[in-house]
Amino acid sequence: MAAVFGGRQVWKTTPPPPPPPVVNTTGFDPLIAAAIGKARQAVLSAPRSATARGRLGMVLLAHEVRAGASESFAQAAALAPREPRWPYFLGLAQLVDNPMAAATNLDRAVRLFPERESAPRLRLADTLLSLGRLEEAEAQYRHVWRREPNSAPAGLGLGKVANARDRAEEALDFLTAATQHPSTRKAAHRLLLNVSQRLGRTNQAEQLARILAELPNDKPLPDPFLAEVEQLKTGEKAWIDQGDEWIKSGRVAEAAQLLERTVQTYPNSDRAMFFLGRARLRLGDAAGAEAILLRAVQLAPTSV
Repeated sequence: MAAVFGGRQVWKTTPPPPPPPVVNTTGFDPLIAAAIGKARQAVLSAPRSATARGRLGMVLLAHEVRAGASESFAQAAALAPREPRWPYFLGLAQLVDNPMAAATNLDRAVRLFPERESAPRLRLADTLLSLGRLEEAEAQYRHVWRREPNSAPAGLGLGKVANARDRAEEALDFLTAATQHPSTRKAAHRLLLNVSQRLGRTNQAEQLARILAELPNDKPLPDPFLAEVEQLKTGEKAWIDQGDEWIKSGRVAEAAQLLERTVQTYPNSDRAMFFLGRARLRLGDAAGAEAILLRAVQLAPTSV
């Protein structure tokens, strides 16, 4: 009886979890506001669920509500201290407004993630480098480099560290590994150009400048955890951006379907009509493209 009573006392005296953050969604896209409201209601229905609170944080982070996202992830981490995603997402939410705290939480996440997960460690290394903490950043980049020899993002990071220490030749060696990867090649060529100019290698610098001028912007580094957040984006802008990305990558039929849905949901969106027109044109539907583009012009004649 005493044990049972004692257990009940512990349960009764455990403080209730804090309420989820209140987000003022006035002026938000209605679909975004609905997604936030649904995620918050899930927390209210299961206040001790770390998953529900983490999910709310992910929805908020996806739509750049960073303060509310940070609060939600901190609550989720307190309820599930061995789950690495919550301090990781907390660190991501803090990067803009509080990079020092972000580094602390990213480090906490890296210690919880399995060794094979390089994306969180690279994010931590980049954050440490941005804070000028070169030794700590180098240690994280080298950890990835040892596990993944010639890793492009680790090579770029180590090249930046070497360059910051005025070790030009060492920087060149590391940067070479980053010149072909679509997520690092432009940054690597830019830094190679800088190093070559400092070394007085005029011909090489001129060649790098020509290459750099032709390179597309680097793509985001693959991050399976951040991808979970990105998938929660909704609303007019997110759908149009996704449609545009699909058009560029050749998934034109899927883009057209998504943009049709966007136009139906947002019938006054000239931007959605513009991208739908592009998709229809790519699909060989010239008449359909012309019709939707004319509607876009009627809605926003000054945008043409």
